[in-house]
Amino acid sequence: MKNIEYKARVREFREIVRLLQKSGSKPQGVLKQVDTYFKCPSGRLKLRVINGRECALIAYHRPAKRTSRTSTYSLLSLTRLQARSLTSMLSRTLGILTAVRKTRILWTHKNTRIHLDTVTSLGRFVELETVVRGIPFDRARREHRHVLSLLHLENTAPIAGSYSDLMLDL
Repeated sequence: MKNIEYKARVREFREIVRLLQKSGSKPQGVLKQVDTYFKCPSGRLKLRVINGRECALIAYHRPAKRTSRTSTYSLLSLTRLQARSLTSMLSRTLGILTAVRKTRILWTHKNTRIHLDTVTSLGRFVELETVVRGIPFDRARREHRHVLSLLHLENTAPIAGSYSDLMLDL
């Protein structure tokens, strides 16, 4: 699977929420997420727990560029018991790199997921993920640029890495 992603630090969400409402984007709810990142030789591997119930192992590759970038990923849904067992196995074999705790307010605009993230110890961020599934890549790229423009993010300095990189830099 593929996404076109963009992430930037913001001071607050008020103006972004106003623009989302004005654009017809849809609020999808609030997610409490804990991402446990594992050491791995290639790409990134994390186990995500959402609201203490939903669990998924996510492997992904994404260049560390300060711009919108394409991410390829695989996702495996897990039960809580499977997630606990897998975390134990992976922590013993690969080692834990870091954990990221965040509150995510999720919005959607067509094929784009808009995340308003408050990350423990790091602050506030907006993240866009335009899903490239069922539509041509060029159309996904146009939609991604459109959402960047709708939210007035074109001149906001993007972050190159992941939240795990920022945590490790603390």
